[in-house]
Amino acid sequence: MIKQPFEGVNIVDFGWIGVGPLASEFLANMGATVVRVESPSRPDPMRMAPPFKDGEMGINRSGFYAQNNANKYGVSLDLYKPNAKVILKRLINWADVVTSGFSPGAMEKWGLSYNELRAIKEDIVVMATCMQGQTGPHSKYRGFGNTLAAVSGFYYITGWPDGNPGELFGAYTDIPNSFYTAVSLMAALDYHRRTGEGQYIDQSQFEGSLQLLAPEILYWTANGRITERRGNRDSIAVPHGTFPCQGTDRWVAIAVSTDEEWRAFCEVIGAPPWTKDANFSTPELRRINEDALEERISEWTRNYTPQEVMDKMQEKGVAAGVVQTAEELFSDPQLQARGHFVPLEHTEMGEHMYQSAPFLLNKTPNAFNRAAPCIGEHNEYVFKELLGFSNDELADLIADGTIEYE
Repeated sequence: MIKQPFEGVNIVDFGWIGVGPLASEFLANMGATVVRVESPSRPDPMRMAPPFKDGEMGINRSGFYAQNNANKYGVSLDLYKPNAKVILKRLINWADVVTSGFSPGAMEKWGLSYNELRAIKEDIVVMATCMQGQTGPHSKYRGFGNTLAAVSGFYYITGWPDGNPGELFGAYTDIPNSFYTAVSLMAALDYHRRTGEGQYIDQSQFEGSLQLLAPEILYWTANGRITERRGNRDSIAVPHGTFPCQGTDRWVAIAVSTDEEWRAFCEVIGAPPWTKDANFSTPELRRINEDALEERISEWTRNYTPQEVMDKMQEKGVAAGVVQTAEELFSDPQLQARGHFVPLEHTEMGEHMYQSAPFLLNKTPNAFNRAAPCIGEHNEYVFKELLGFSNDELADLIADGTIEYE
């Protein structure tokens, strides 16, 4: 049997929303045993984020939460109860890694500061991810990926030149930061493997997000100029945008980056007379006359389906892609061939589709074996089988409300 790379690594996950849970899920998919700690009285807000299975709202019915927490065990604790410390001490002793995703100070309120965790287990690896890190004048500012995308500068450059800053879809900064966090955890685990020592990771999502704005930051440092909003247009490719096709609300994206691609593009659309117009003869002139250029292109694309346009362009080496709906992604032949969507049986939602990792490792493959947990679903297994509590101890902890149920 193939051994997964993080098999034998135990993680206690106090993260919530996106970055922390996604990072620990990444390791869970690679064999780590992850215990998700939550509270029914103050659940992860993602549990109440749509879409919900069959449109029915419920603490265990969020598809968004499920996608971020596959392959994990779920327990439910009231961390403010005195006896919570008894459970937490055993959890920390069991764990190799503790992750959190709260504003600075939250873990300290529960007696879970890095120094307190080290007092329980000296070689523990602790990862704390939050908006702007654990230090600095803005460290205690609260928010989500939506607000952080504004702070990081993404909103300023998103939208139309004559309009207000545009909002990106979803908590945009959560996605890159989840990978940075997972990589930092892997580095810390490698350090632990080599030295036997733990480590504290202070991950700033603000700073992580700026990595995706390197060209815009360099544009300012090199030229003293600020990148402005330009809609779908690009500083290099022209044309660069989405164009209407046959059908209702059907679109295709096209990007032409070189003179060679421009000639191929003209060939695909049948080289109509306007393609020889002097106003479109160079990239600079095409950019100056981009409004007129896009009108001409739209006149052509309206005669075809998005798939037809993409196929014609791709065949000649021009970058083009169908603007797909979420429904179409599930029937996309490329994603199907690579087994990207994996069906798992969720305790309350039934069969639910999960996105697998965006890469395939032939020696140590990732595996989606278990759907995301309902809140407190694995209390008995974790507390008895992993931590060794007796039935009587468990009953007492349930009776005094330390172990919470809905």
